[in-house]
Amino acid sequence: MSGEIPPAVDELMENNLEDARAYAVMPLSAFEFVVTLKTTGFGSSVNLETRSCTCLEFQKVGIPCRHAIAAAMFRDLQHSEFVADAYLKKAWNETTKGVTLPVPDPQDLFIPSEVSDLIMLPPKTKRPPGRPPTKRKRSAGEIPVRPNLI
Repeated sequence: MSGEIPPAVDELMENNLEDARAYAVMPLSAFEFVVTLKTTGFGSSVNLETRSCTCLEFQKVGIPCRHAIAAAMFRDLQHSEFVADAYLKKAWNETTKGVTLPVPDPQDLFIPSEVSDLIMLPPKTKRPPGRPPTKRKRSAGEIPVRPNLI
């Protein structure tokens, strides 16, 4: 990985960048925007400070959606600044920082004879007769609620 962002994430953002050019951006405040598609007028609300968009892609995936990229371009901000920390190189380096030991050969391990001689069987239980219940059991104190039929 040459940059701070993995190539797969960078490629996804490049695709979103191409789509972002078709959006019109109207600022509401320094970090809040209404981003609408120029052809249809369908819009989304973007908040760059909280990293959120009404399309929910920005929050759930952690990668700026096309709406967020359009808003970032409007303020001349780098859209790569809004990628979630989990995708950055420093987070990936932290996951591989520790020592990974090889899995030992099972024949090299010492297992006491009282453990190796045990015969483990599943518990002796029987399935109750009849059909399983179809309704859930209510918890103690739960009041049944009927839906309003109009």
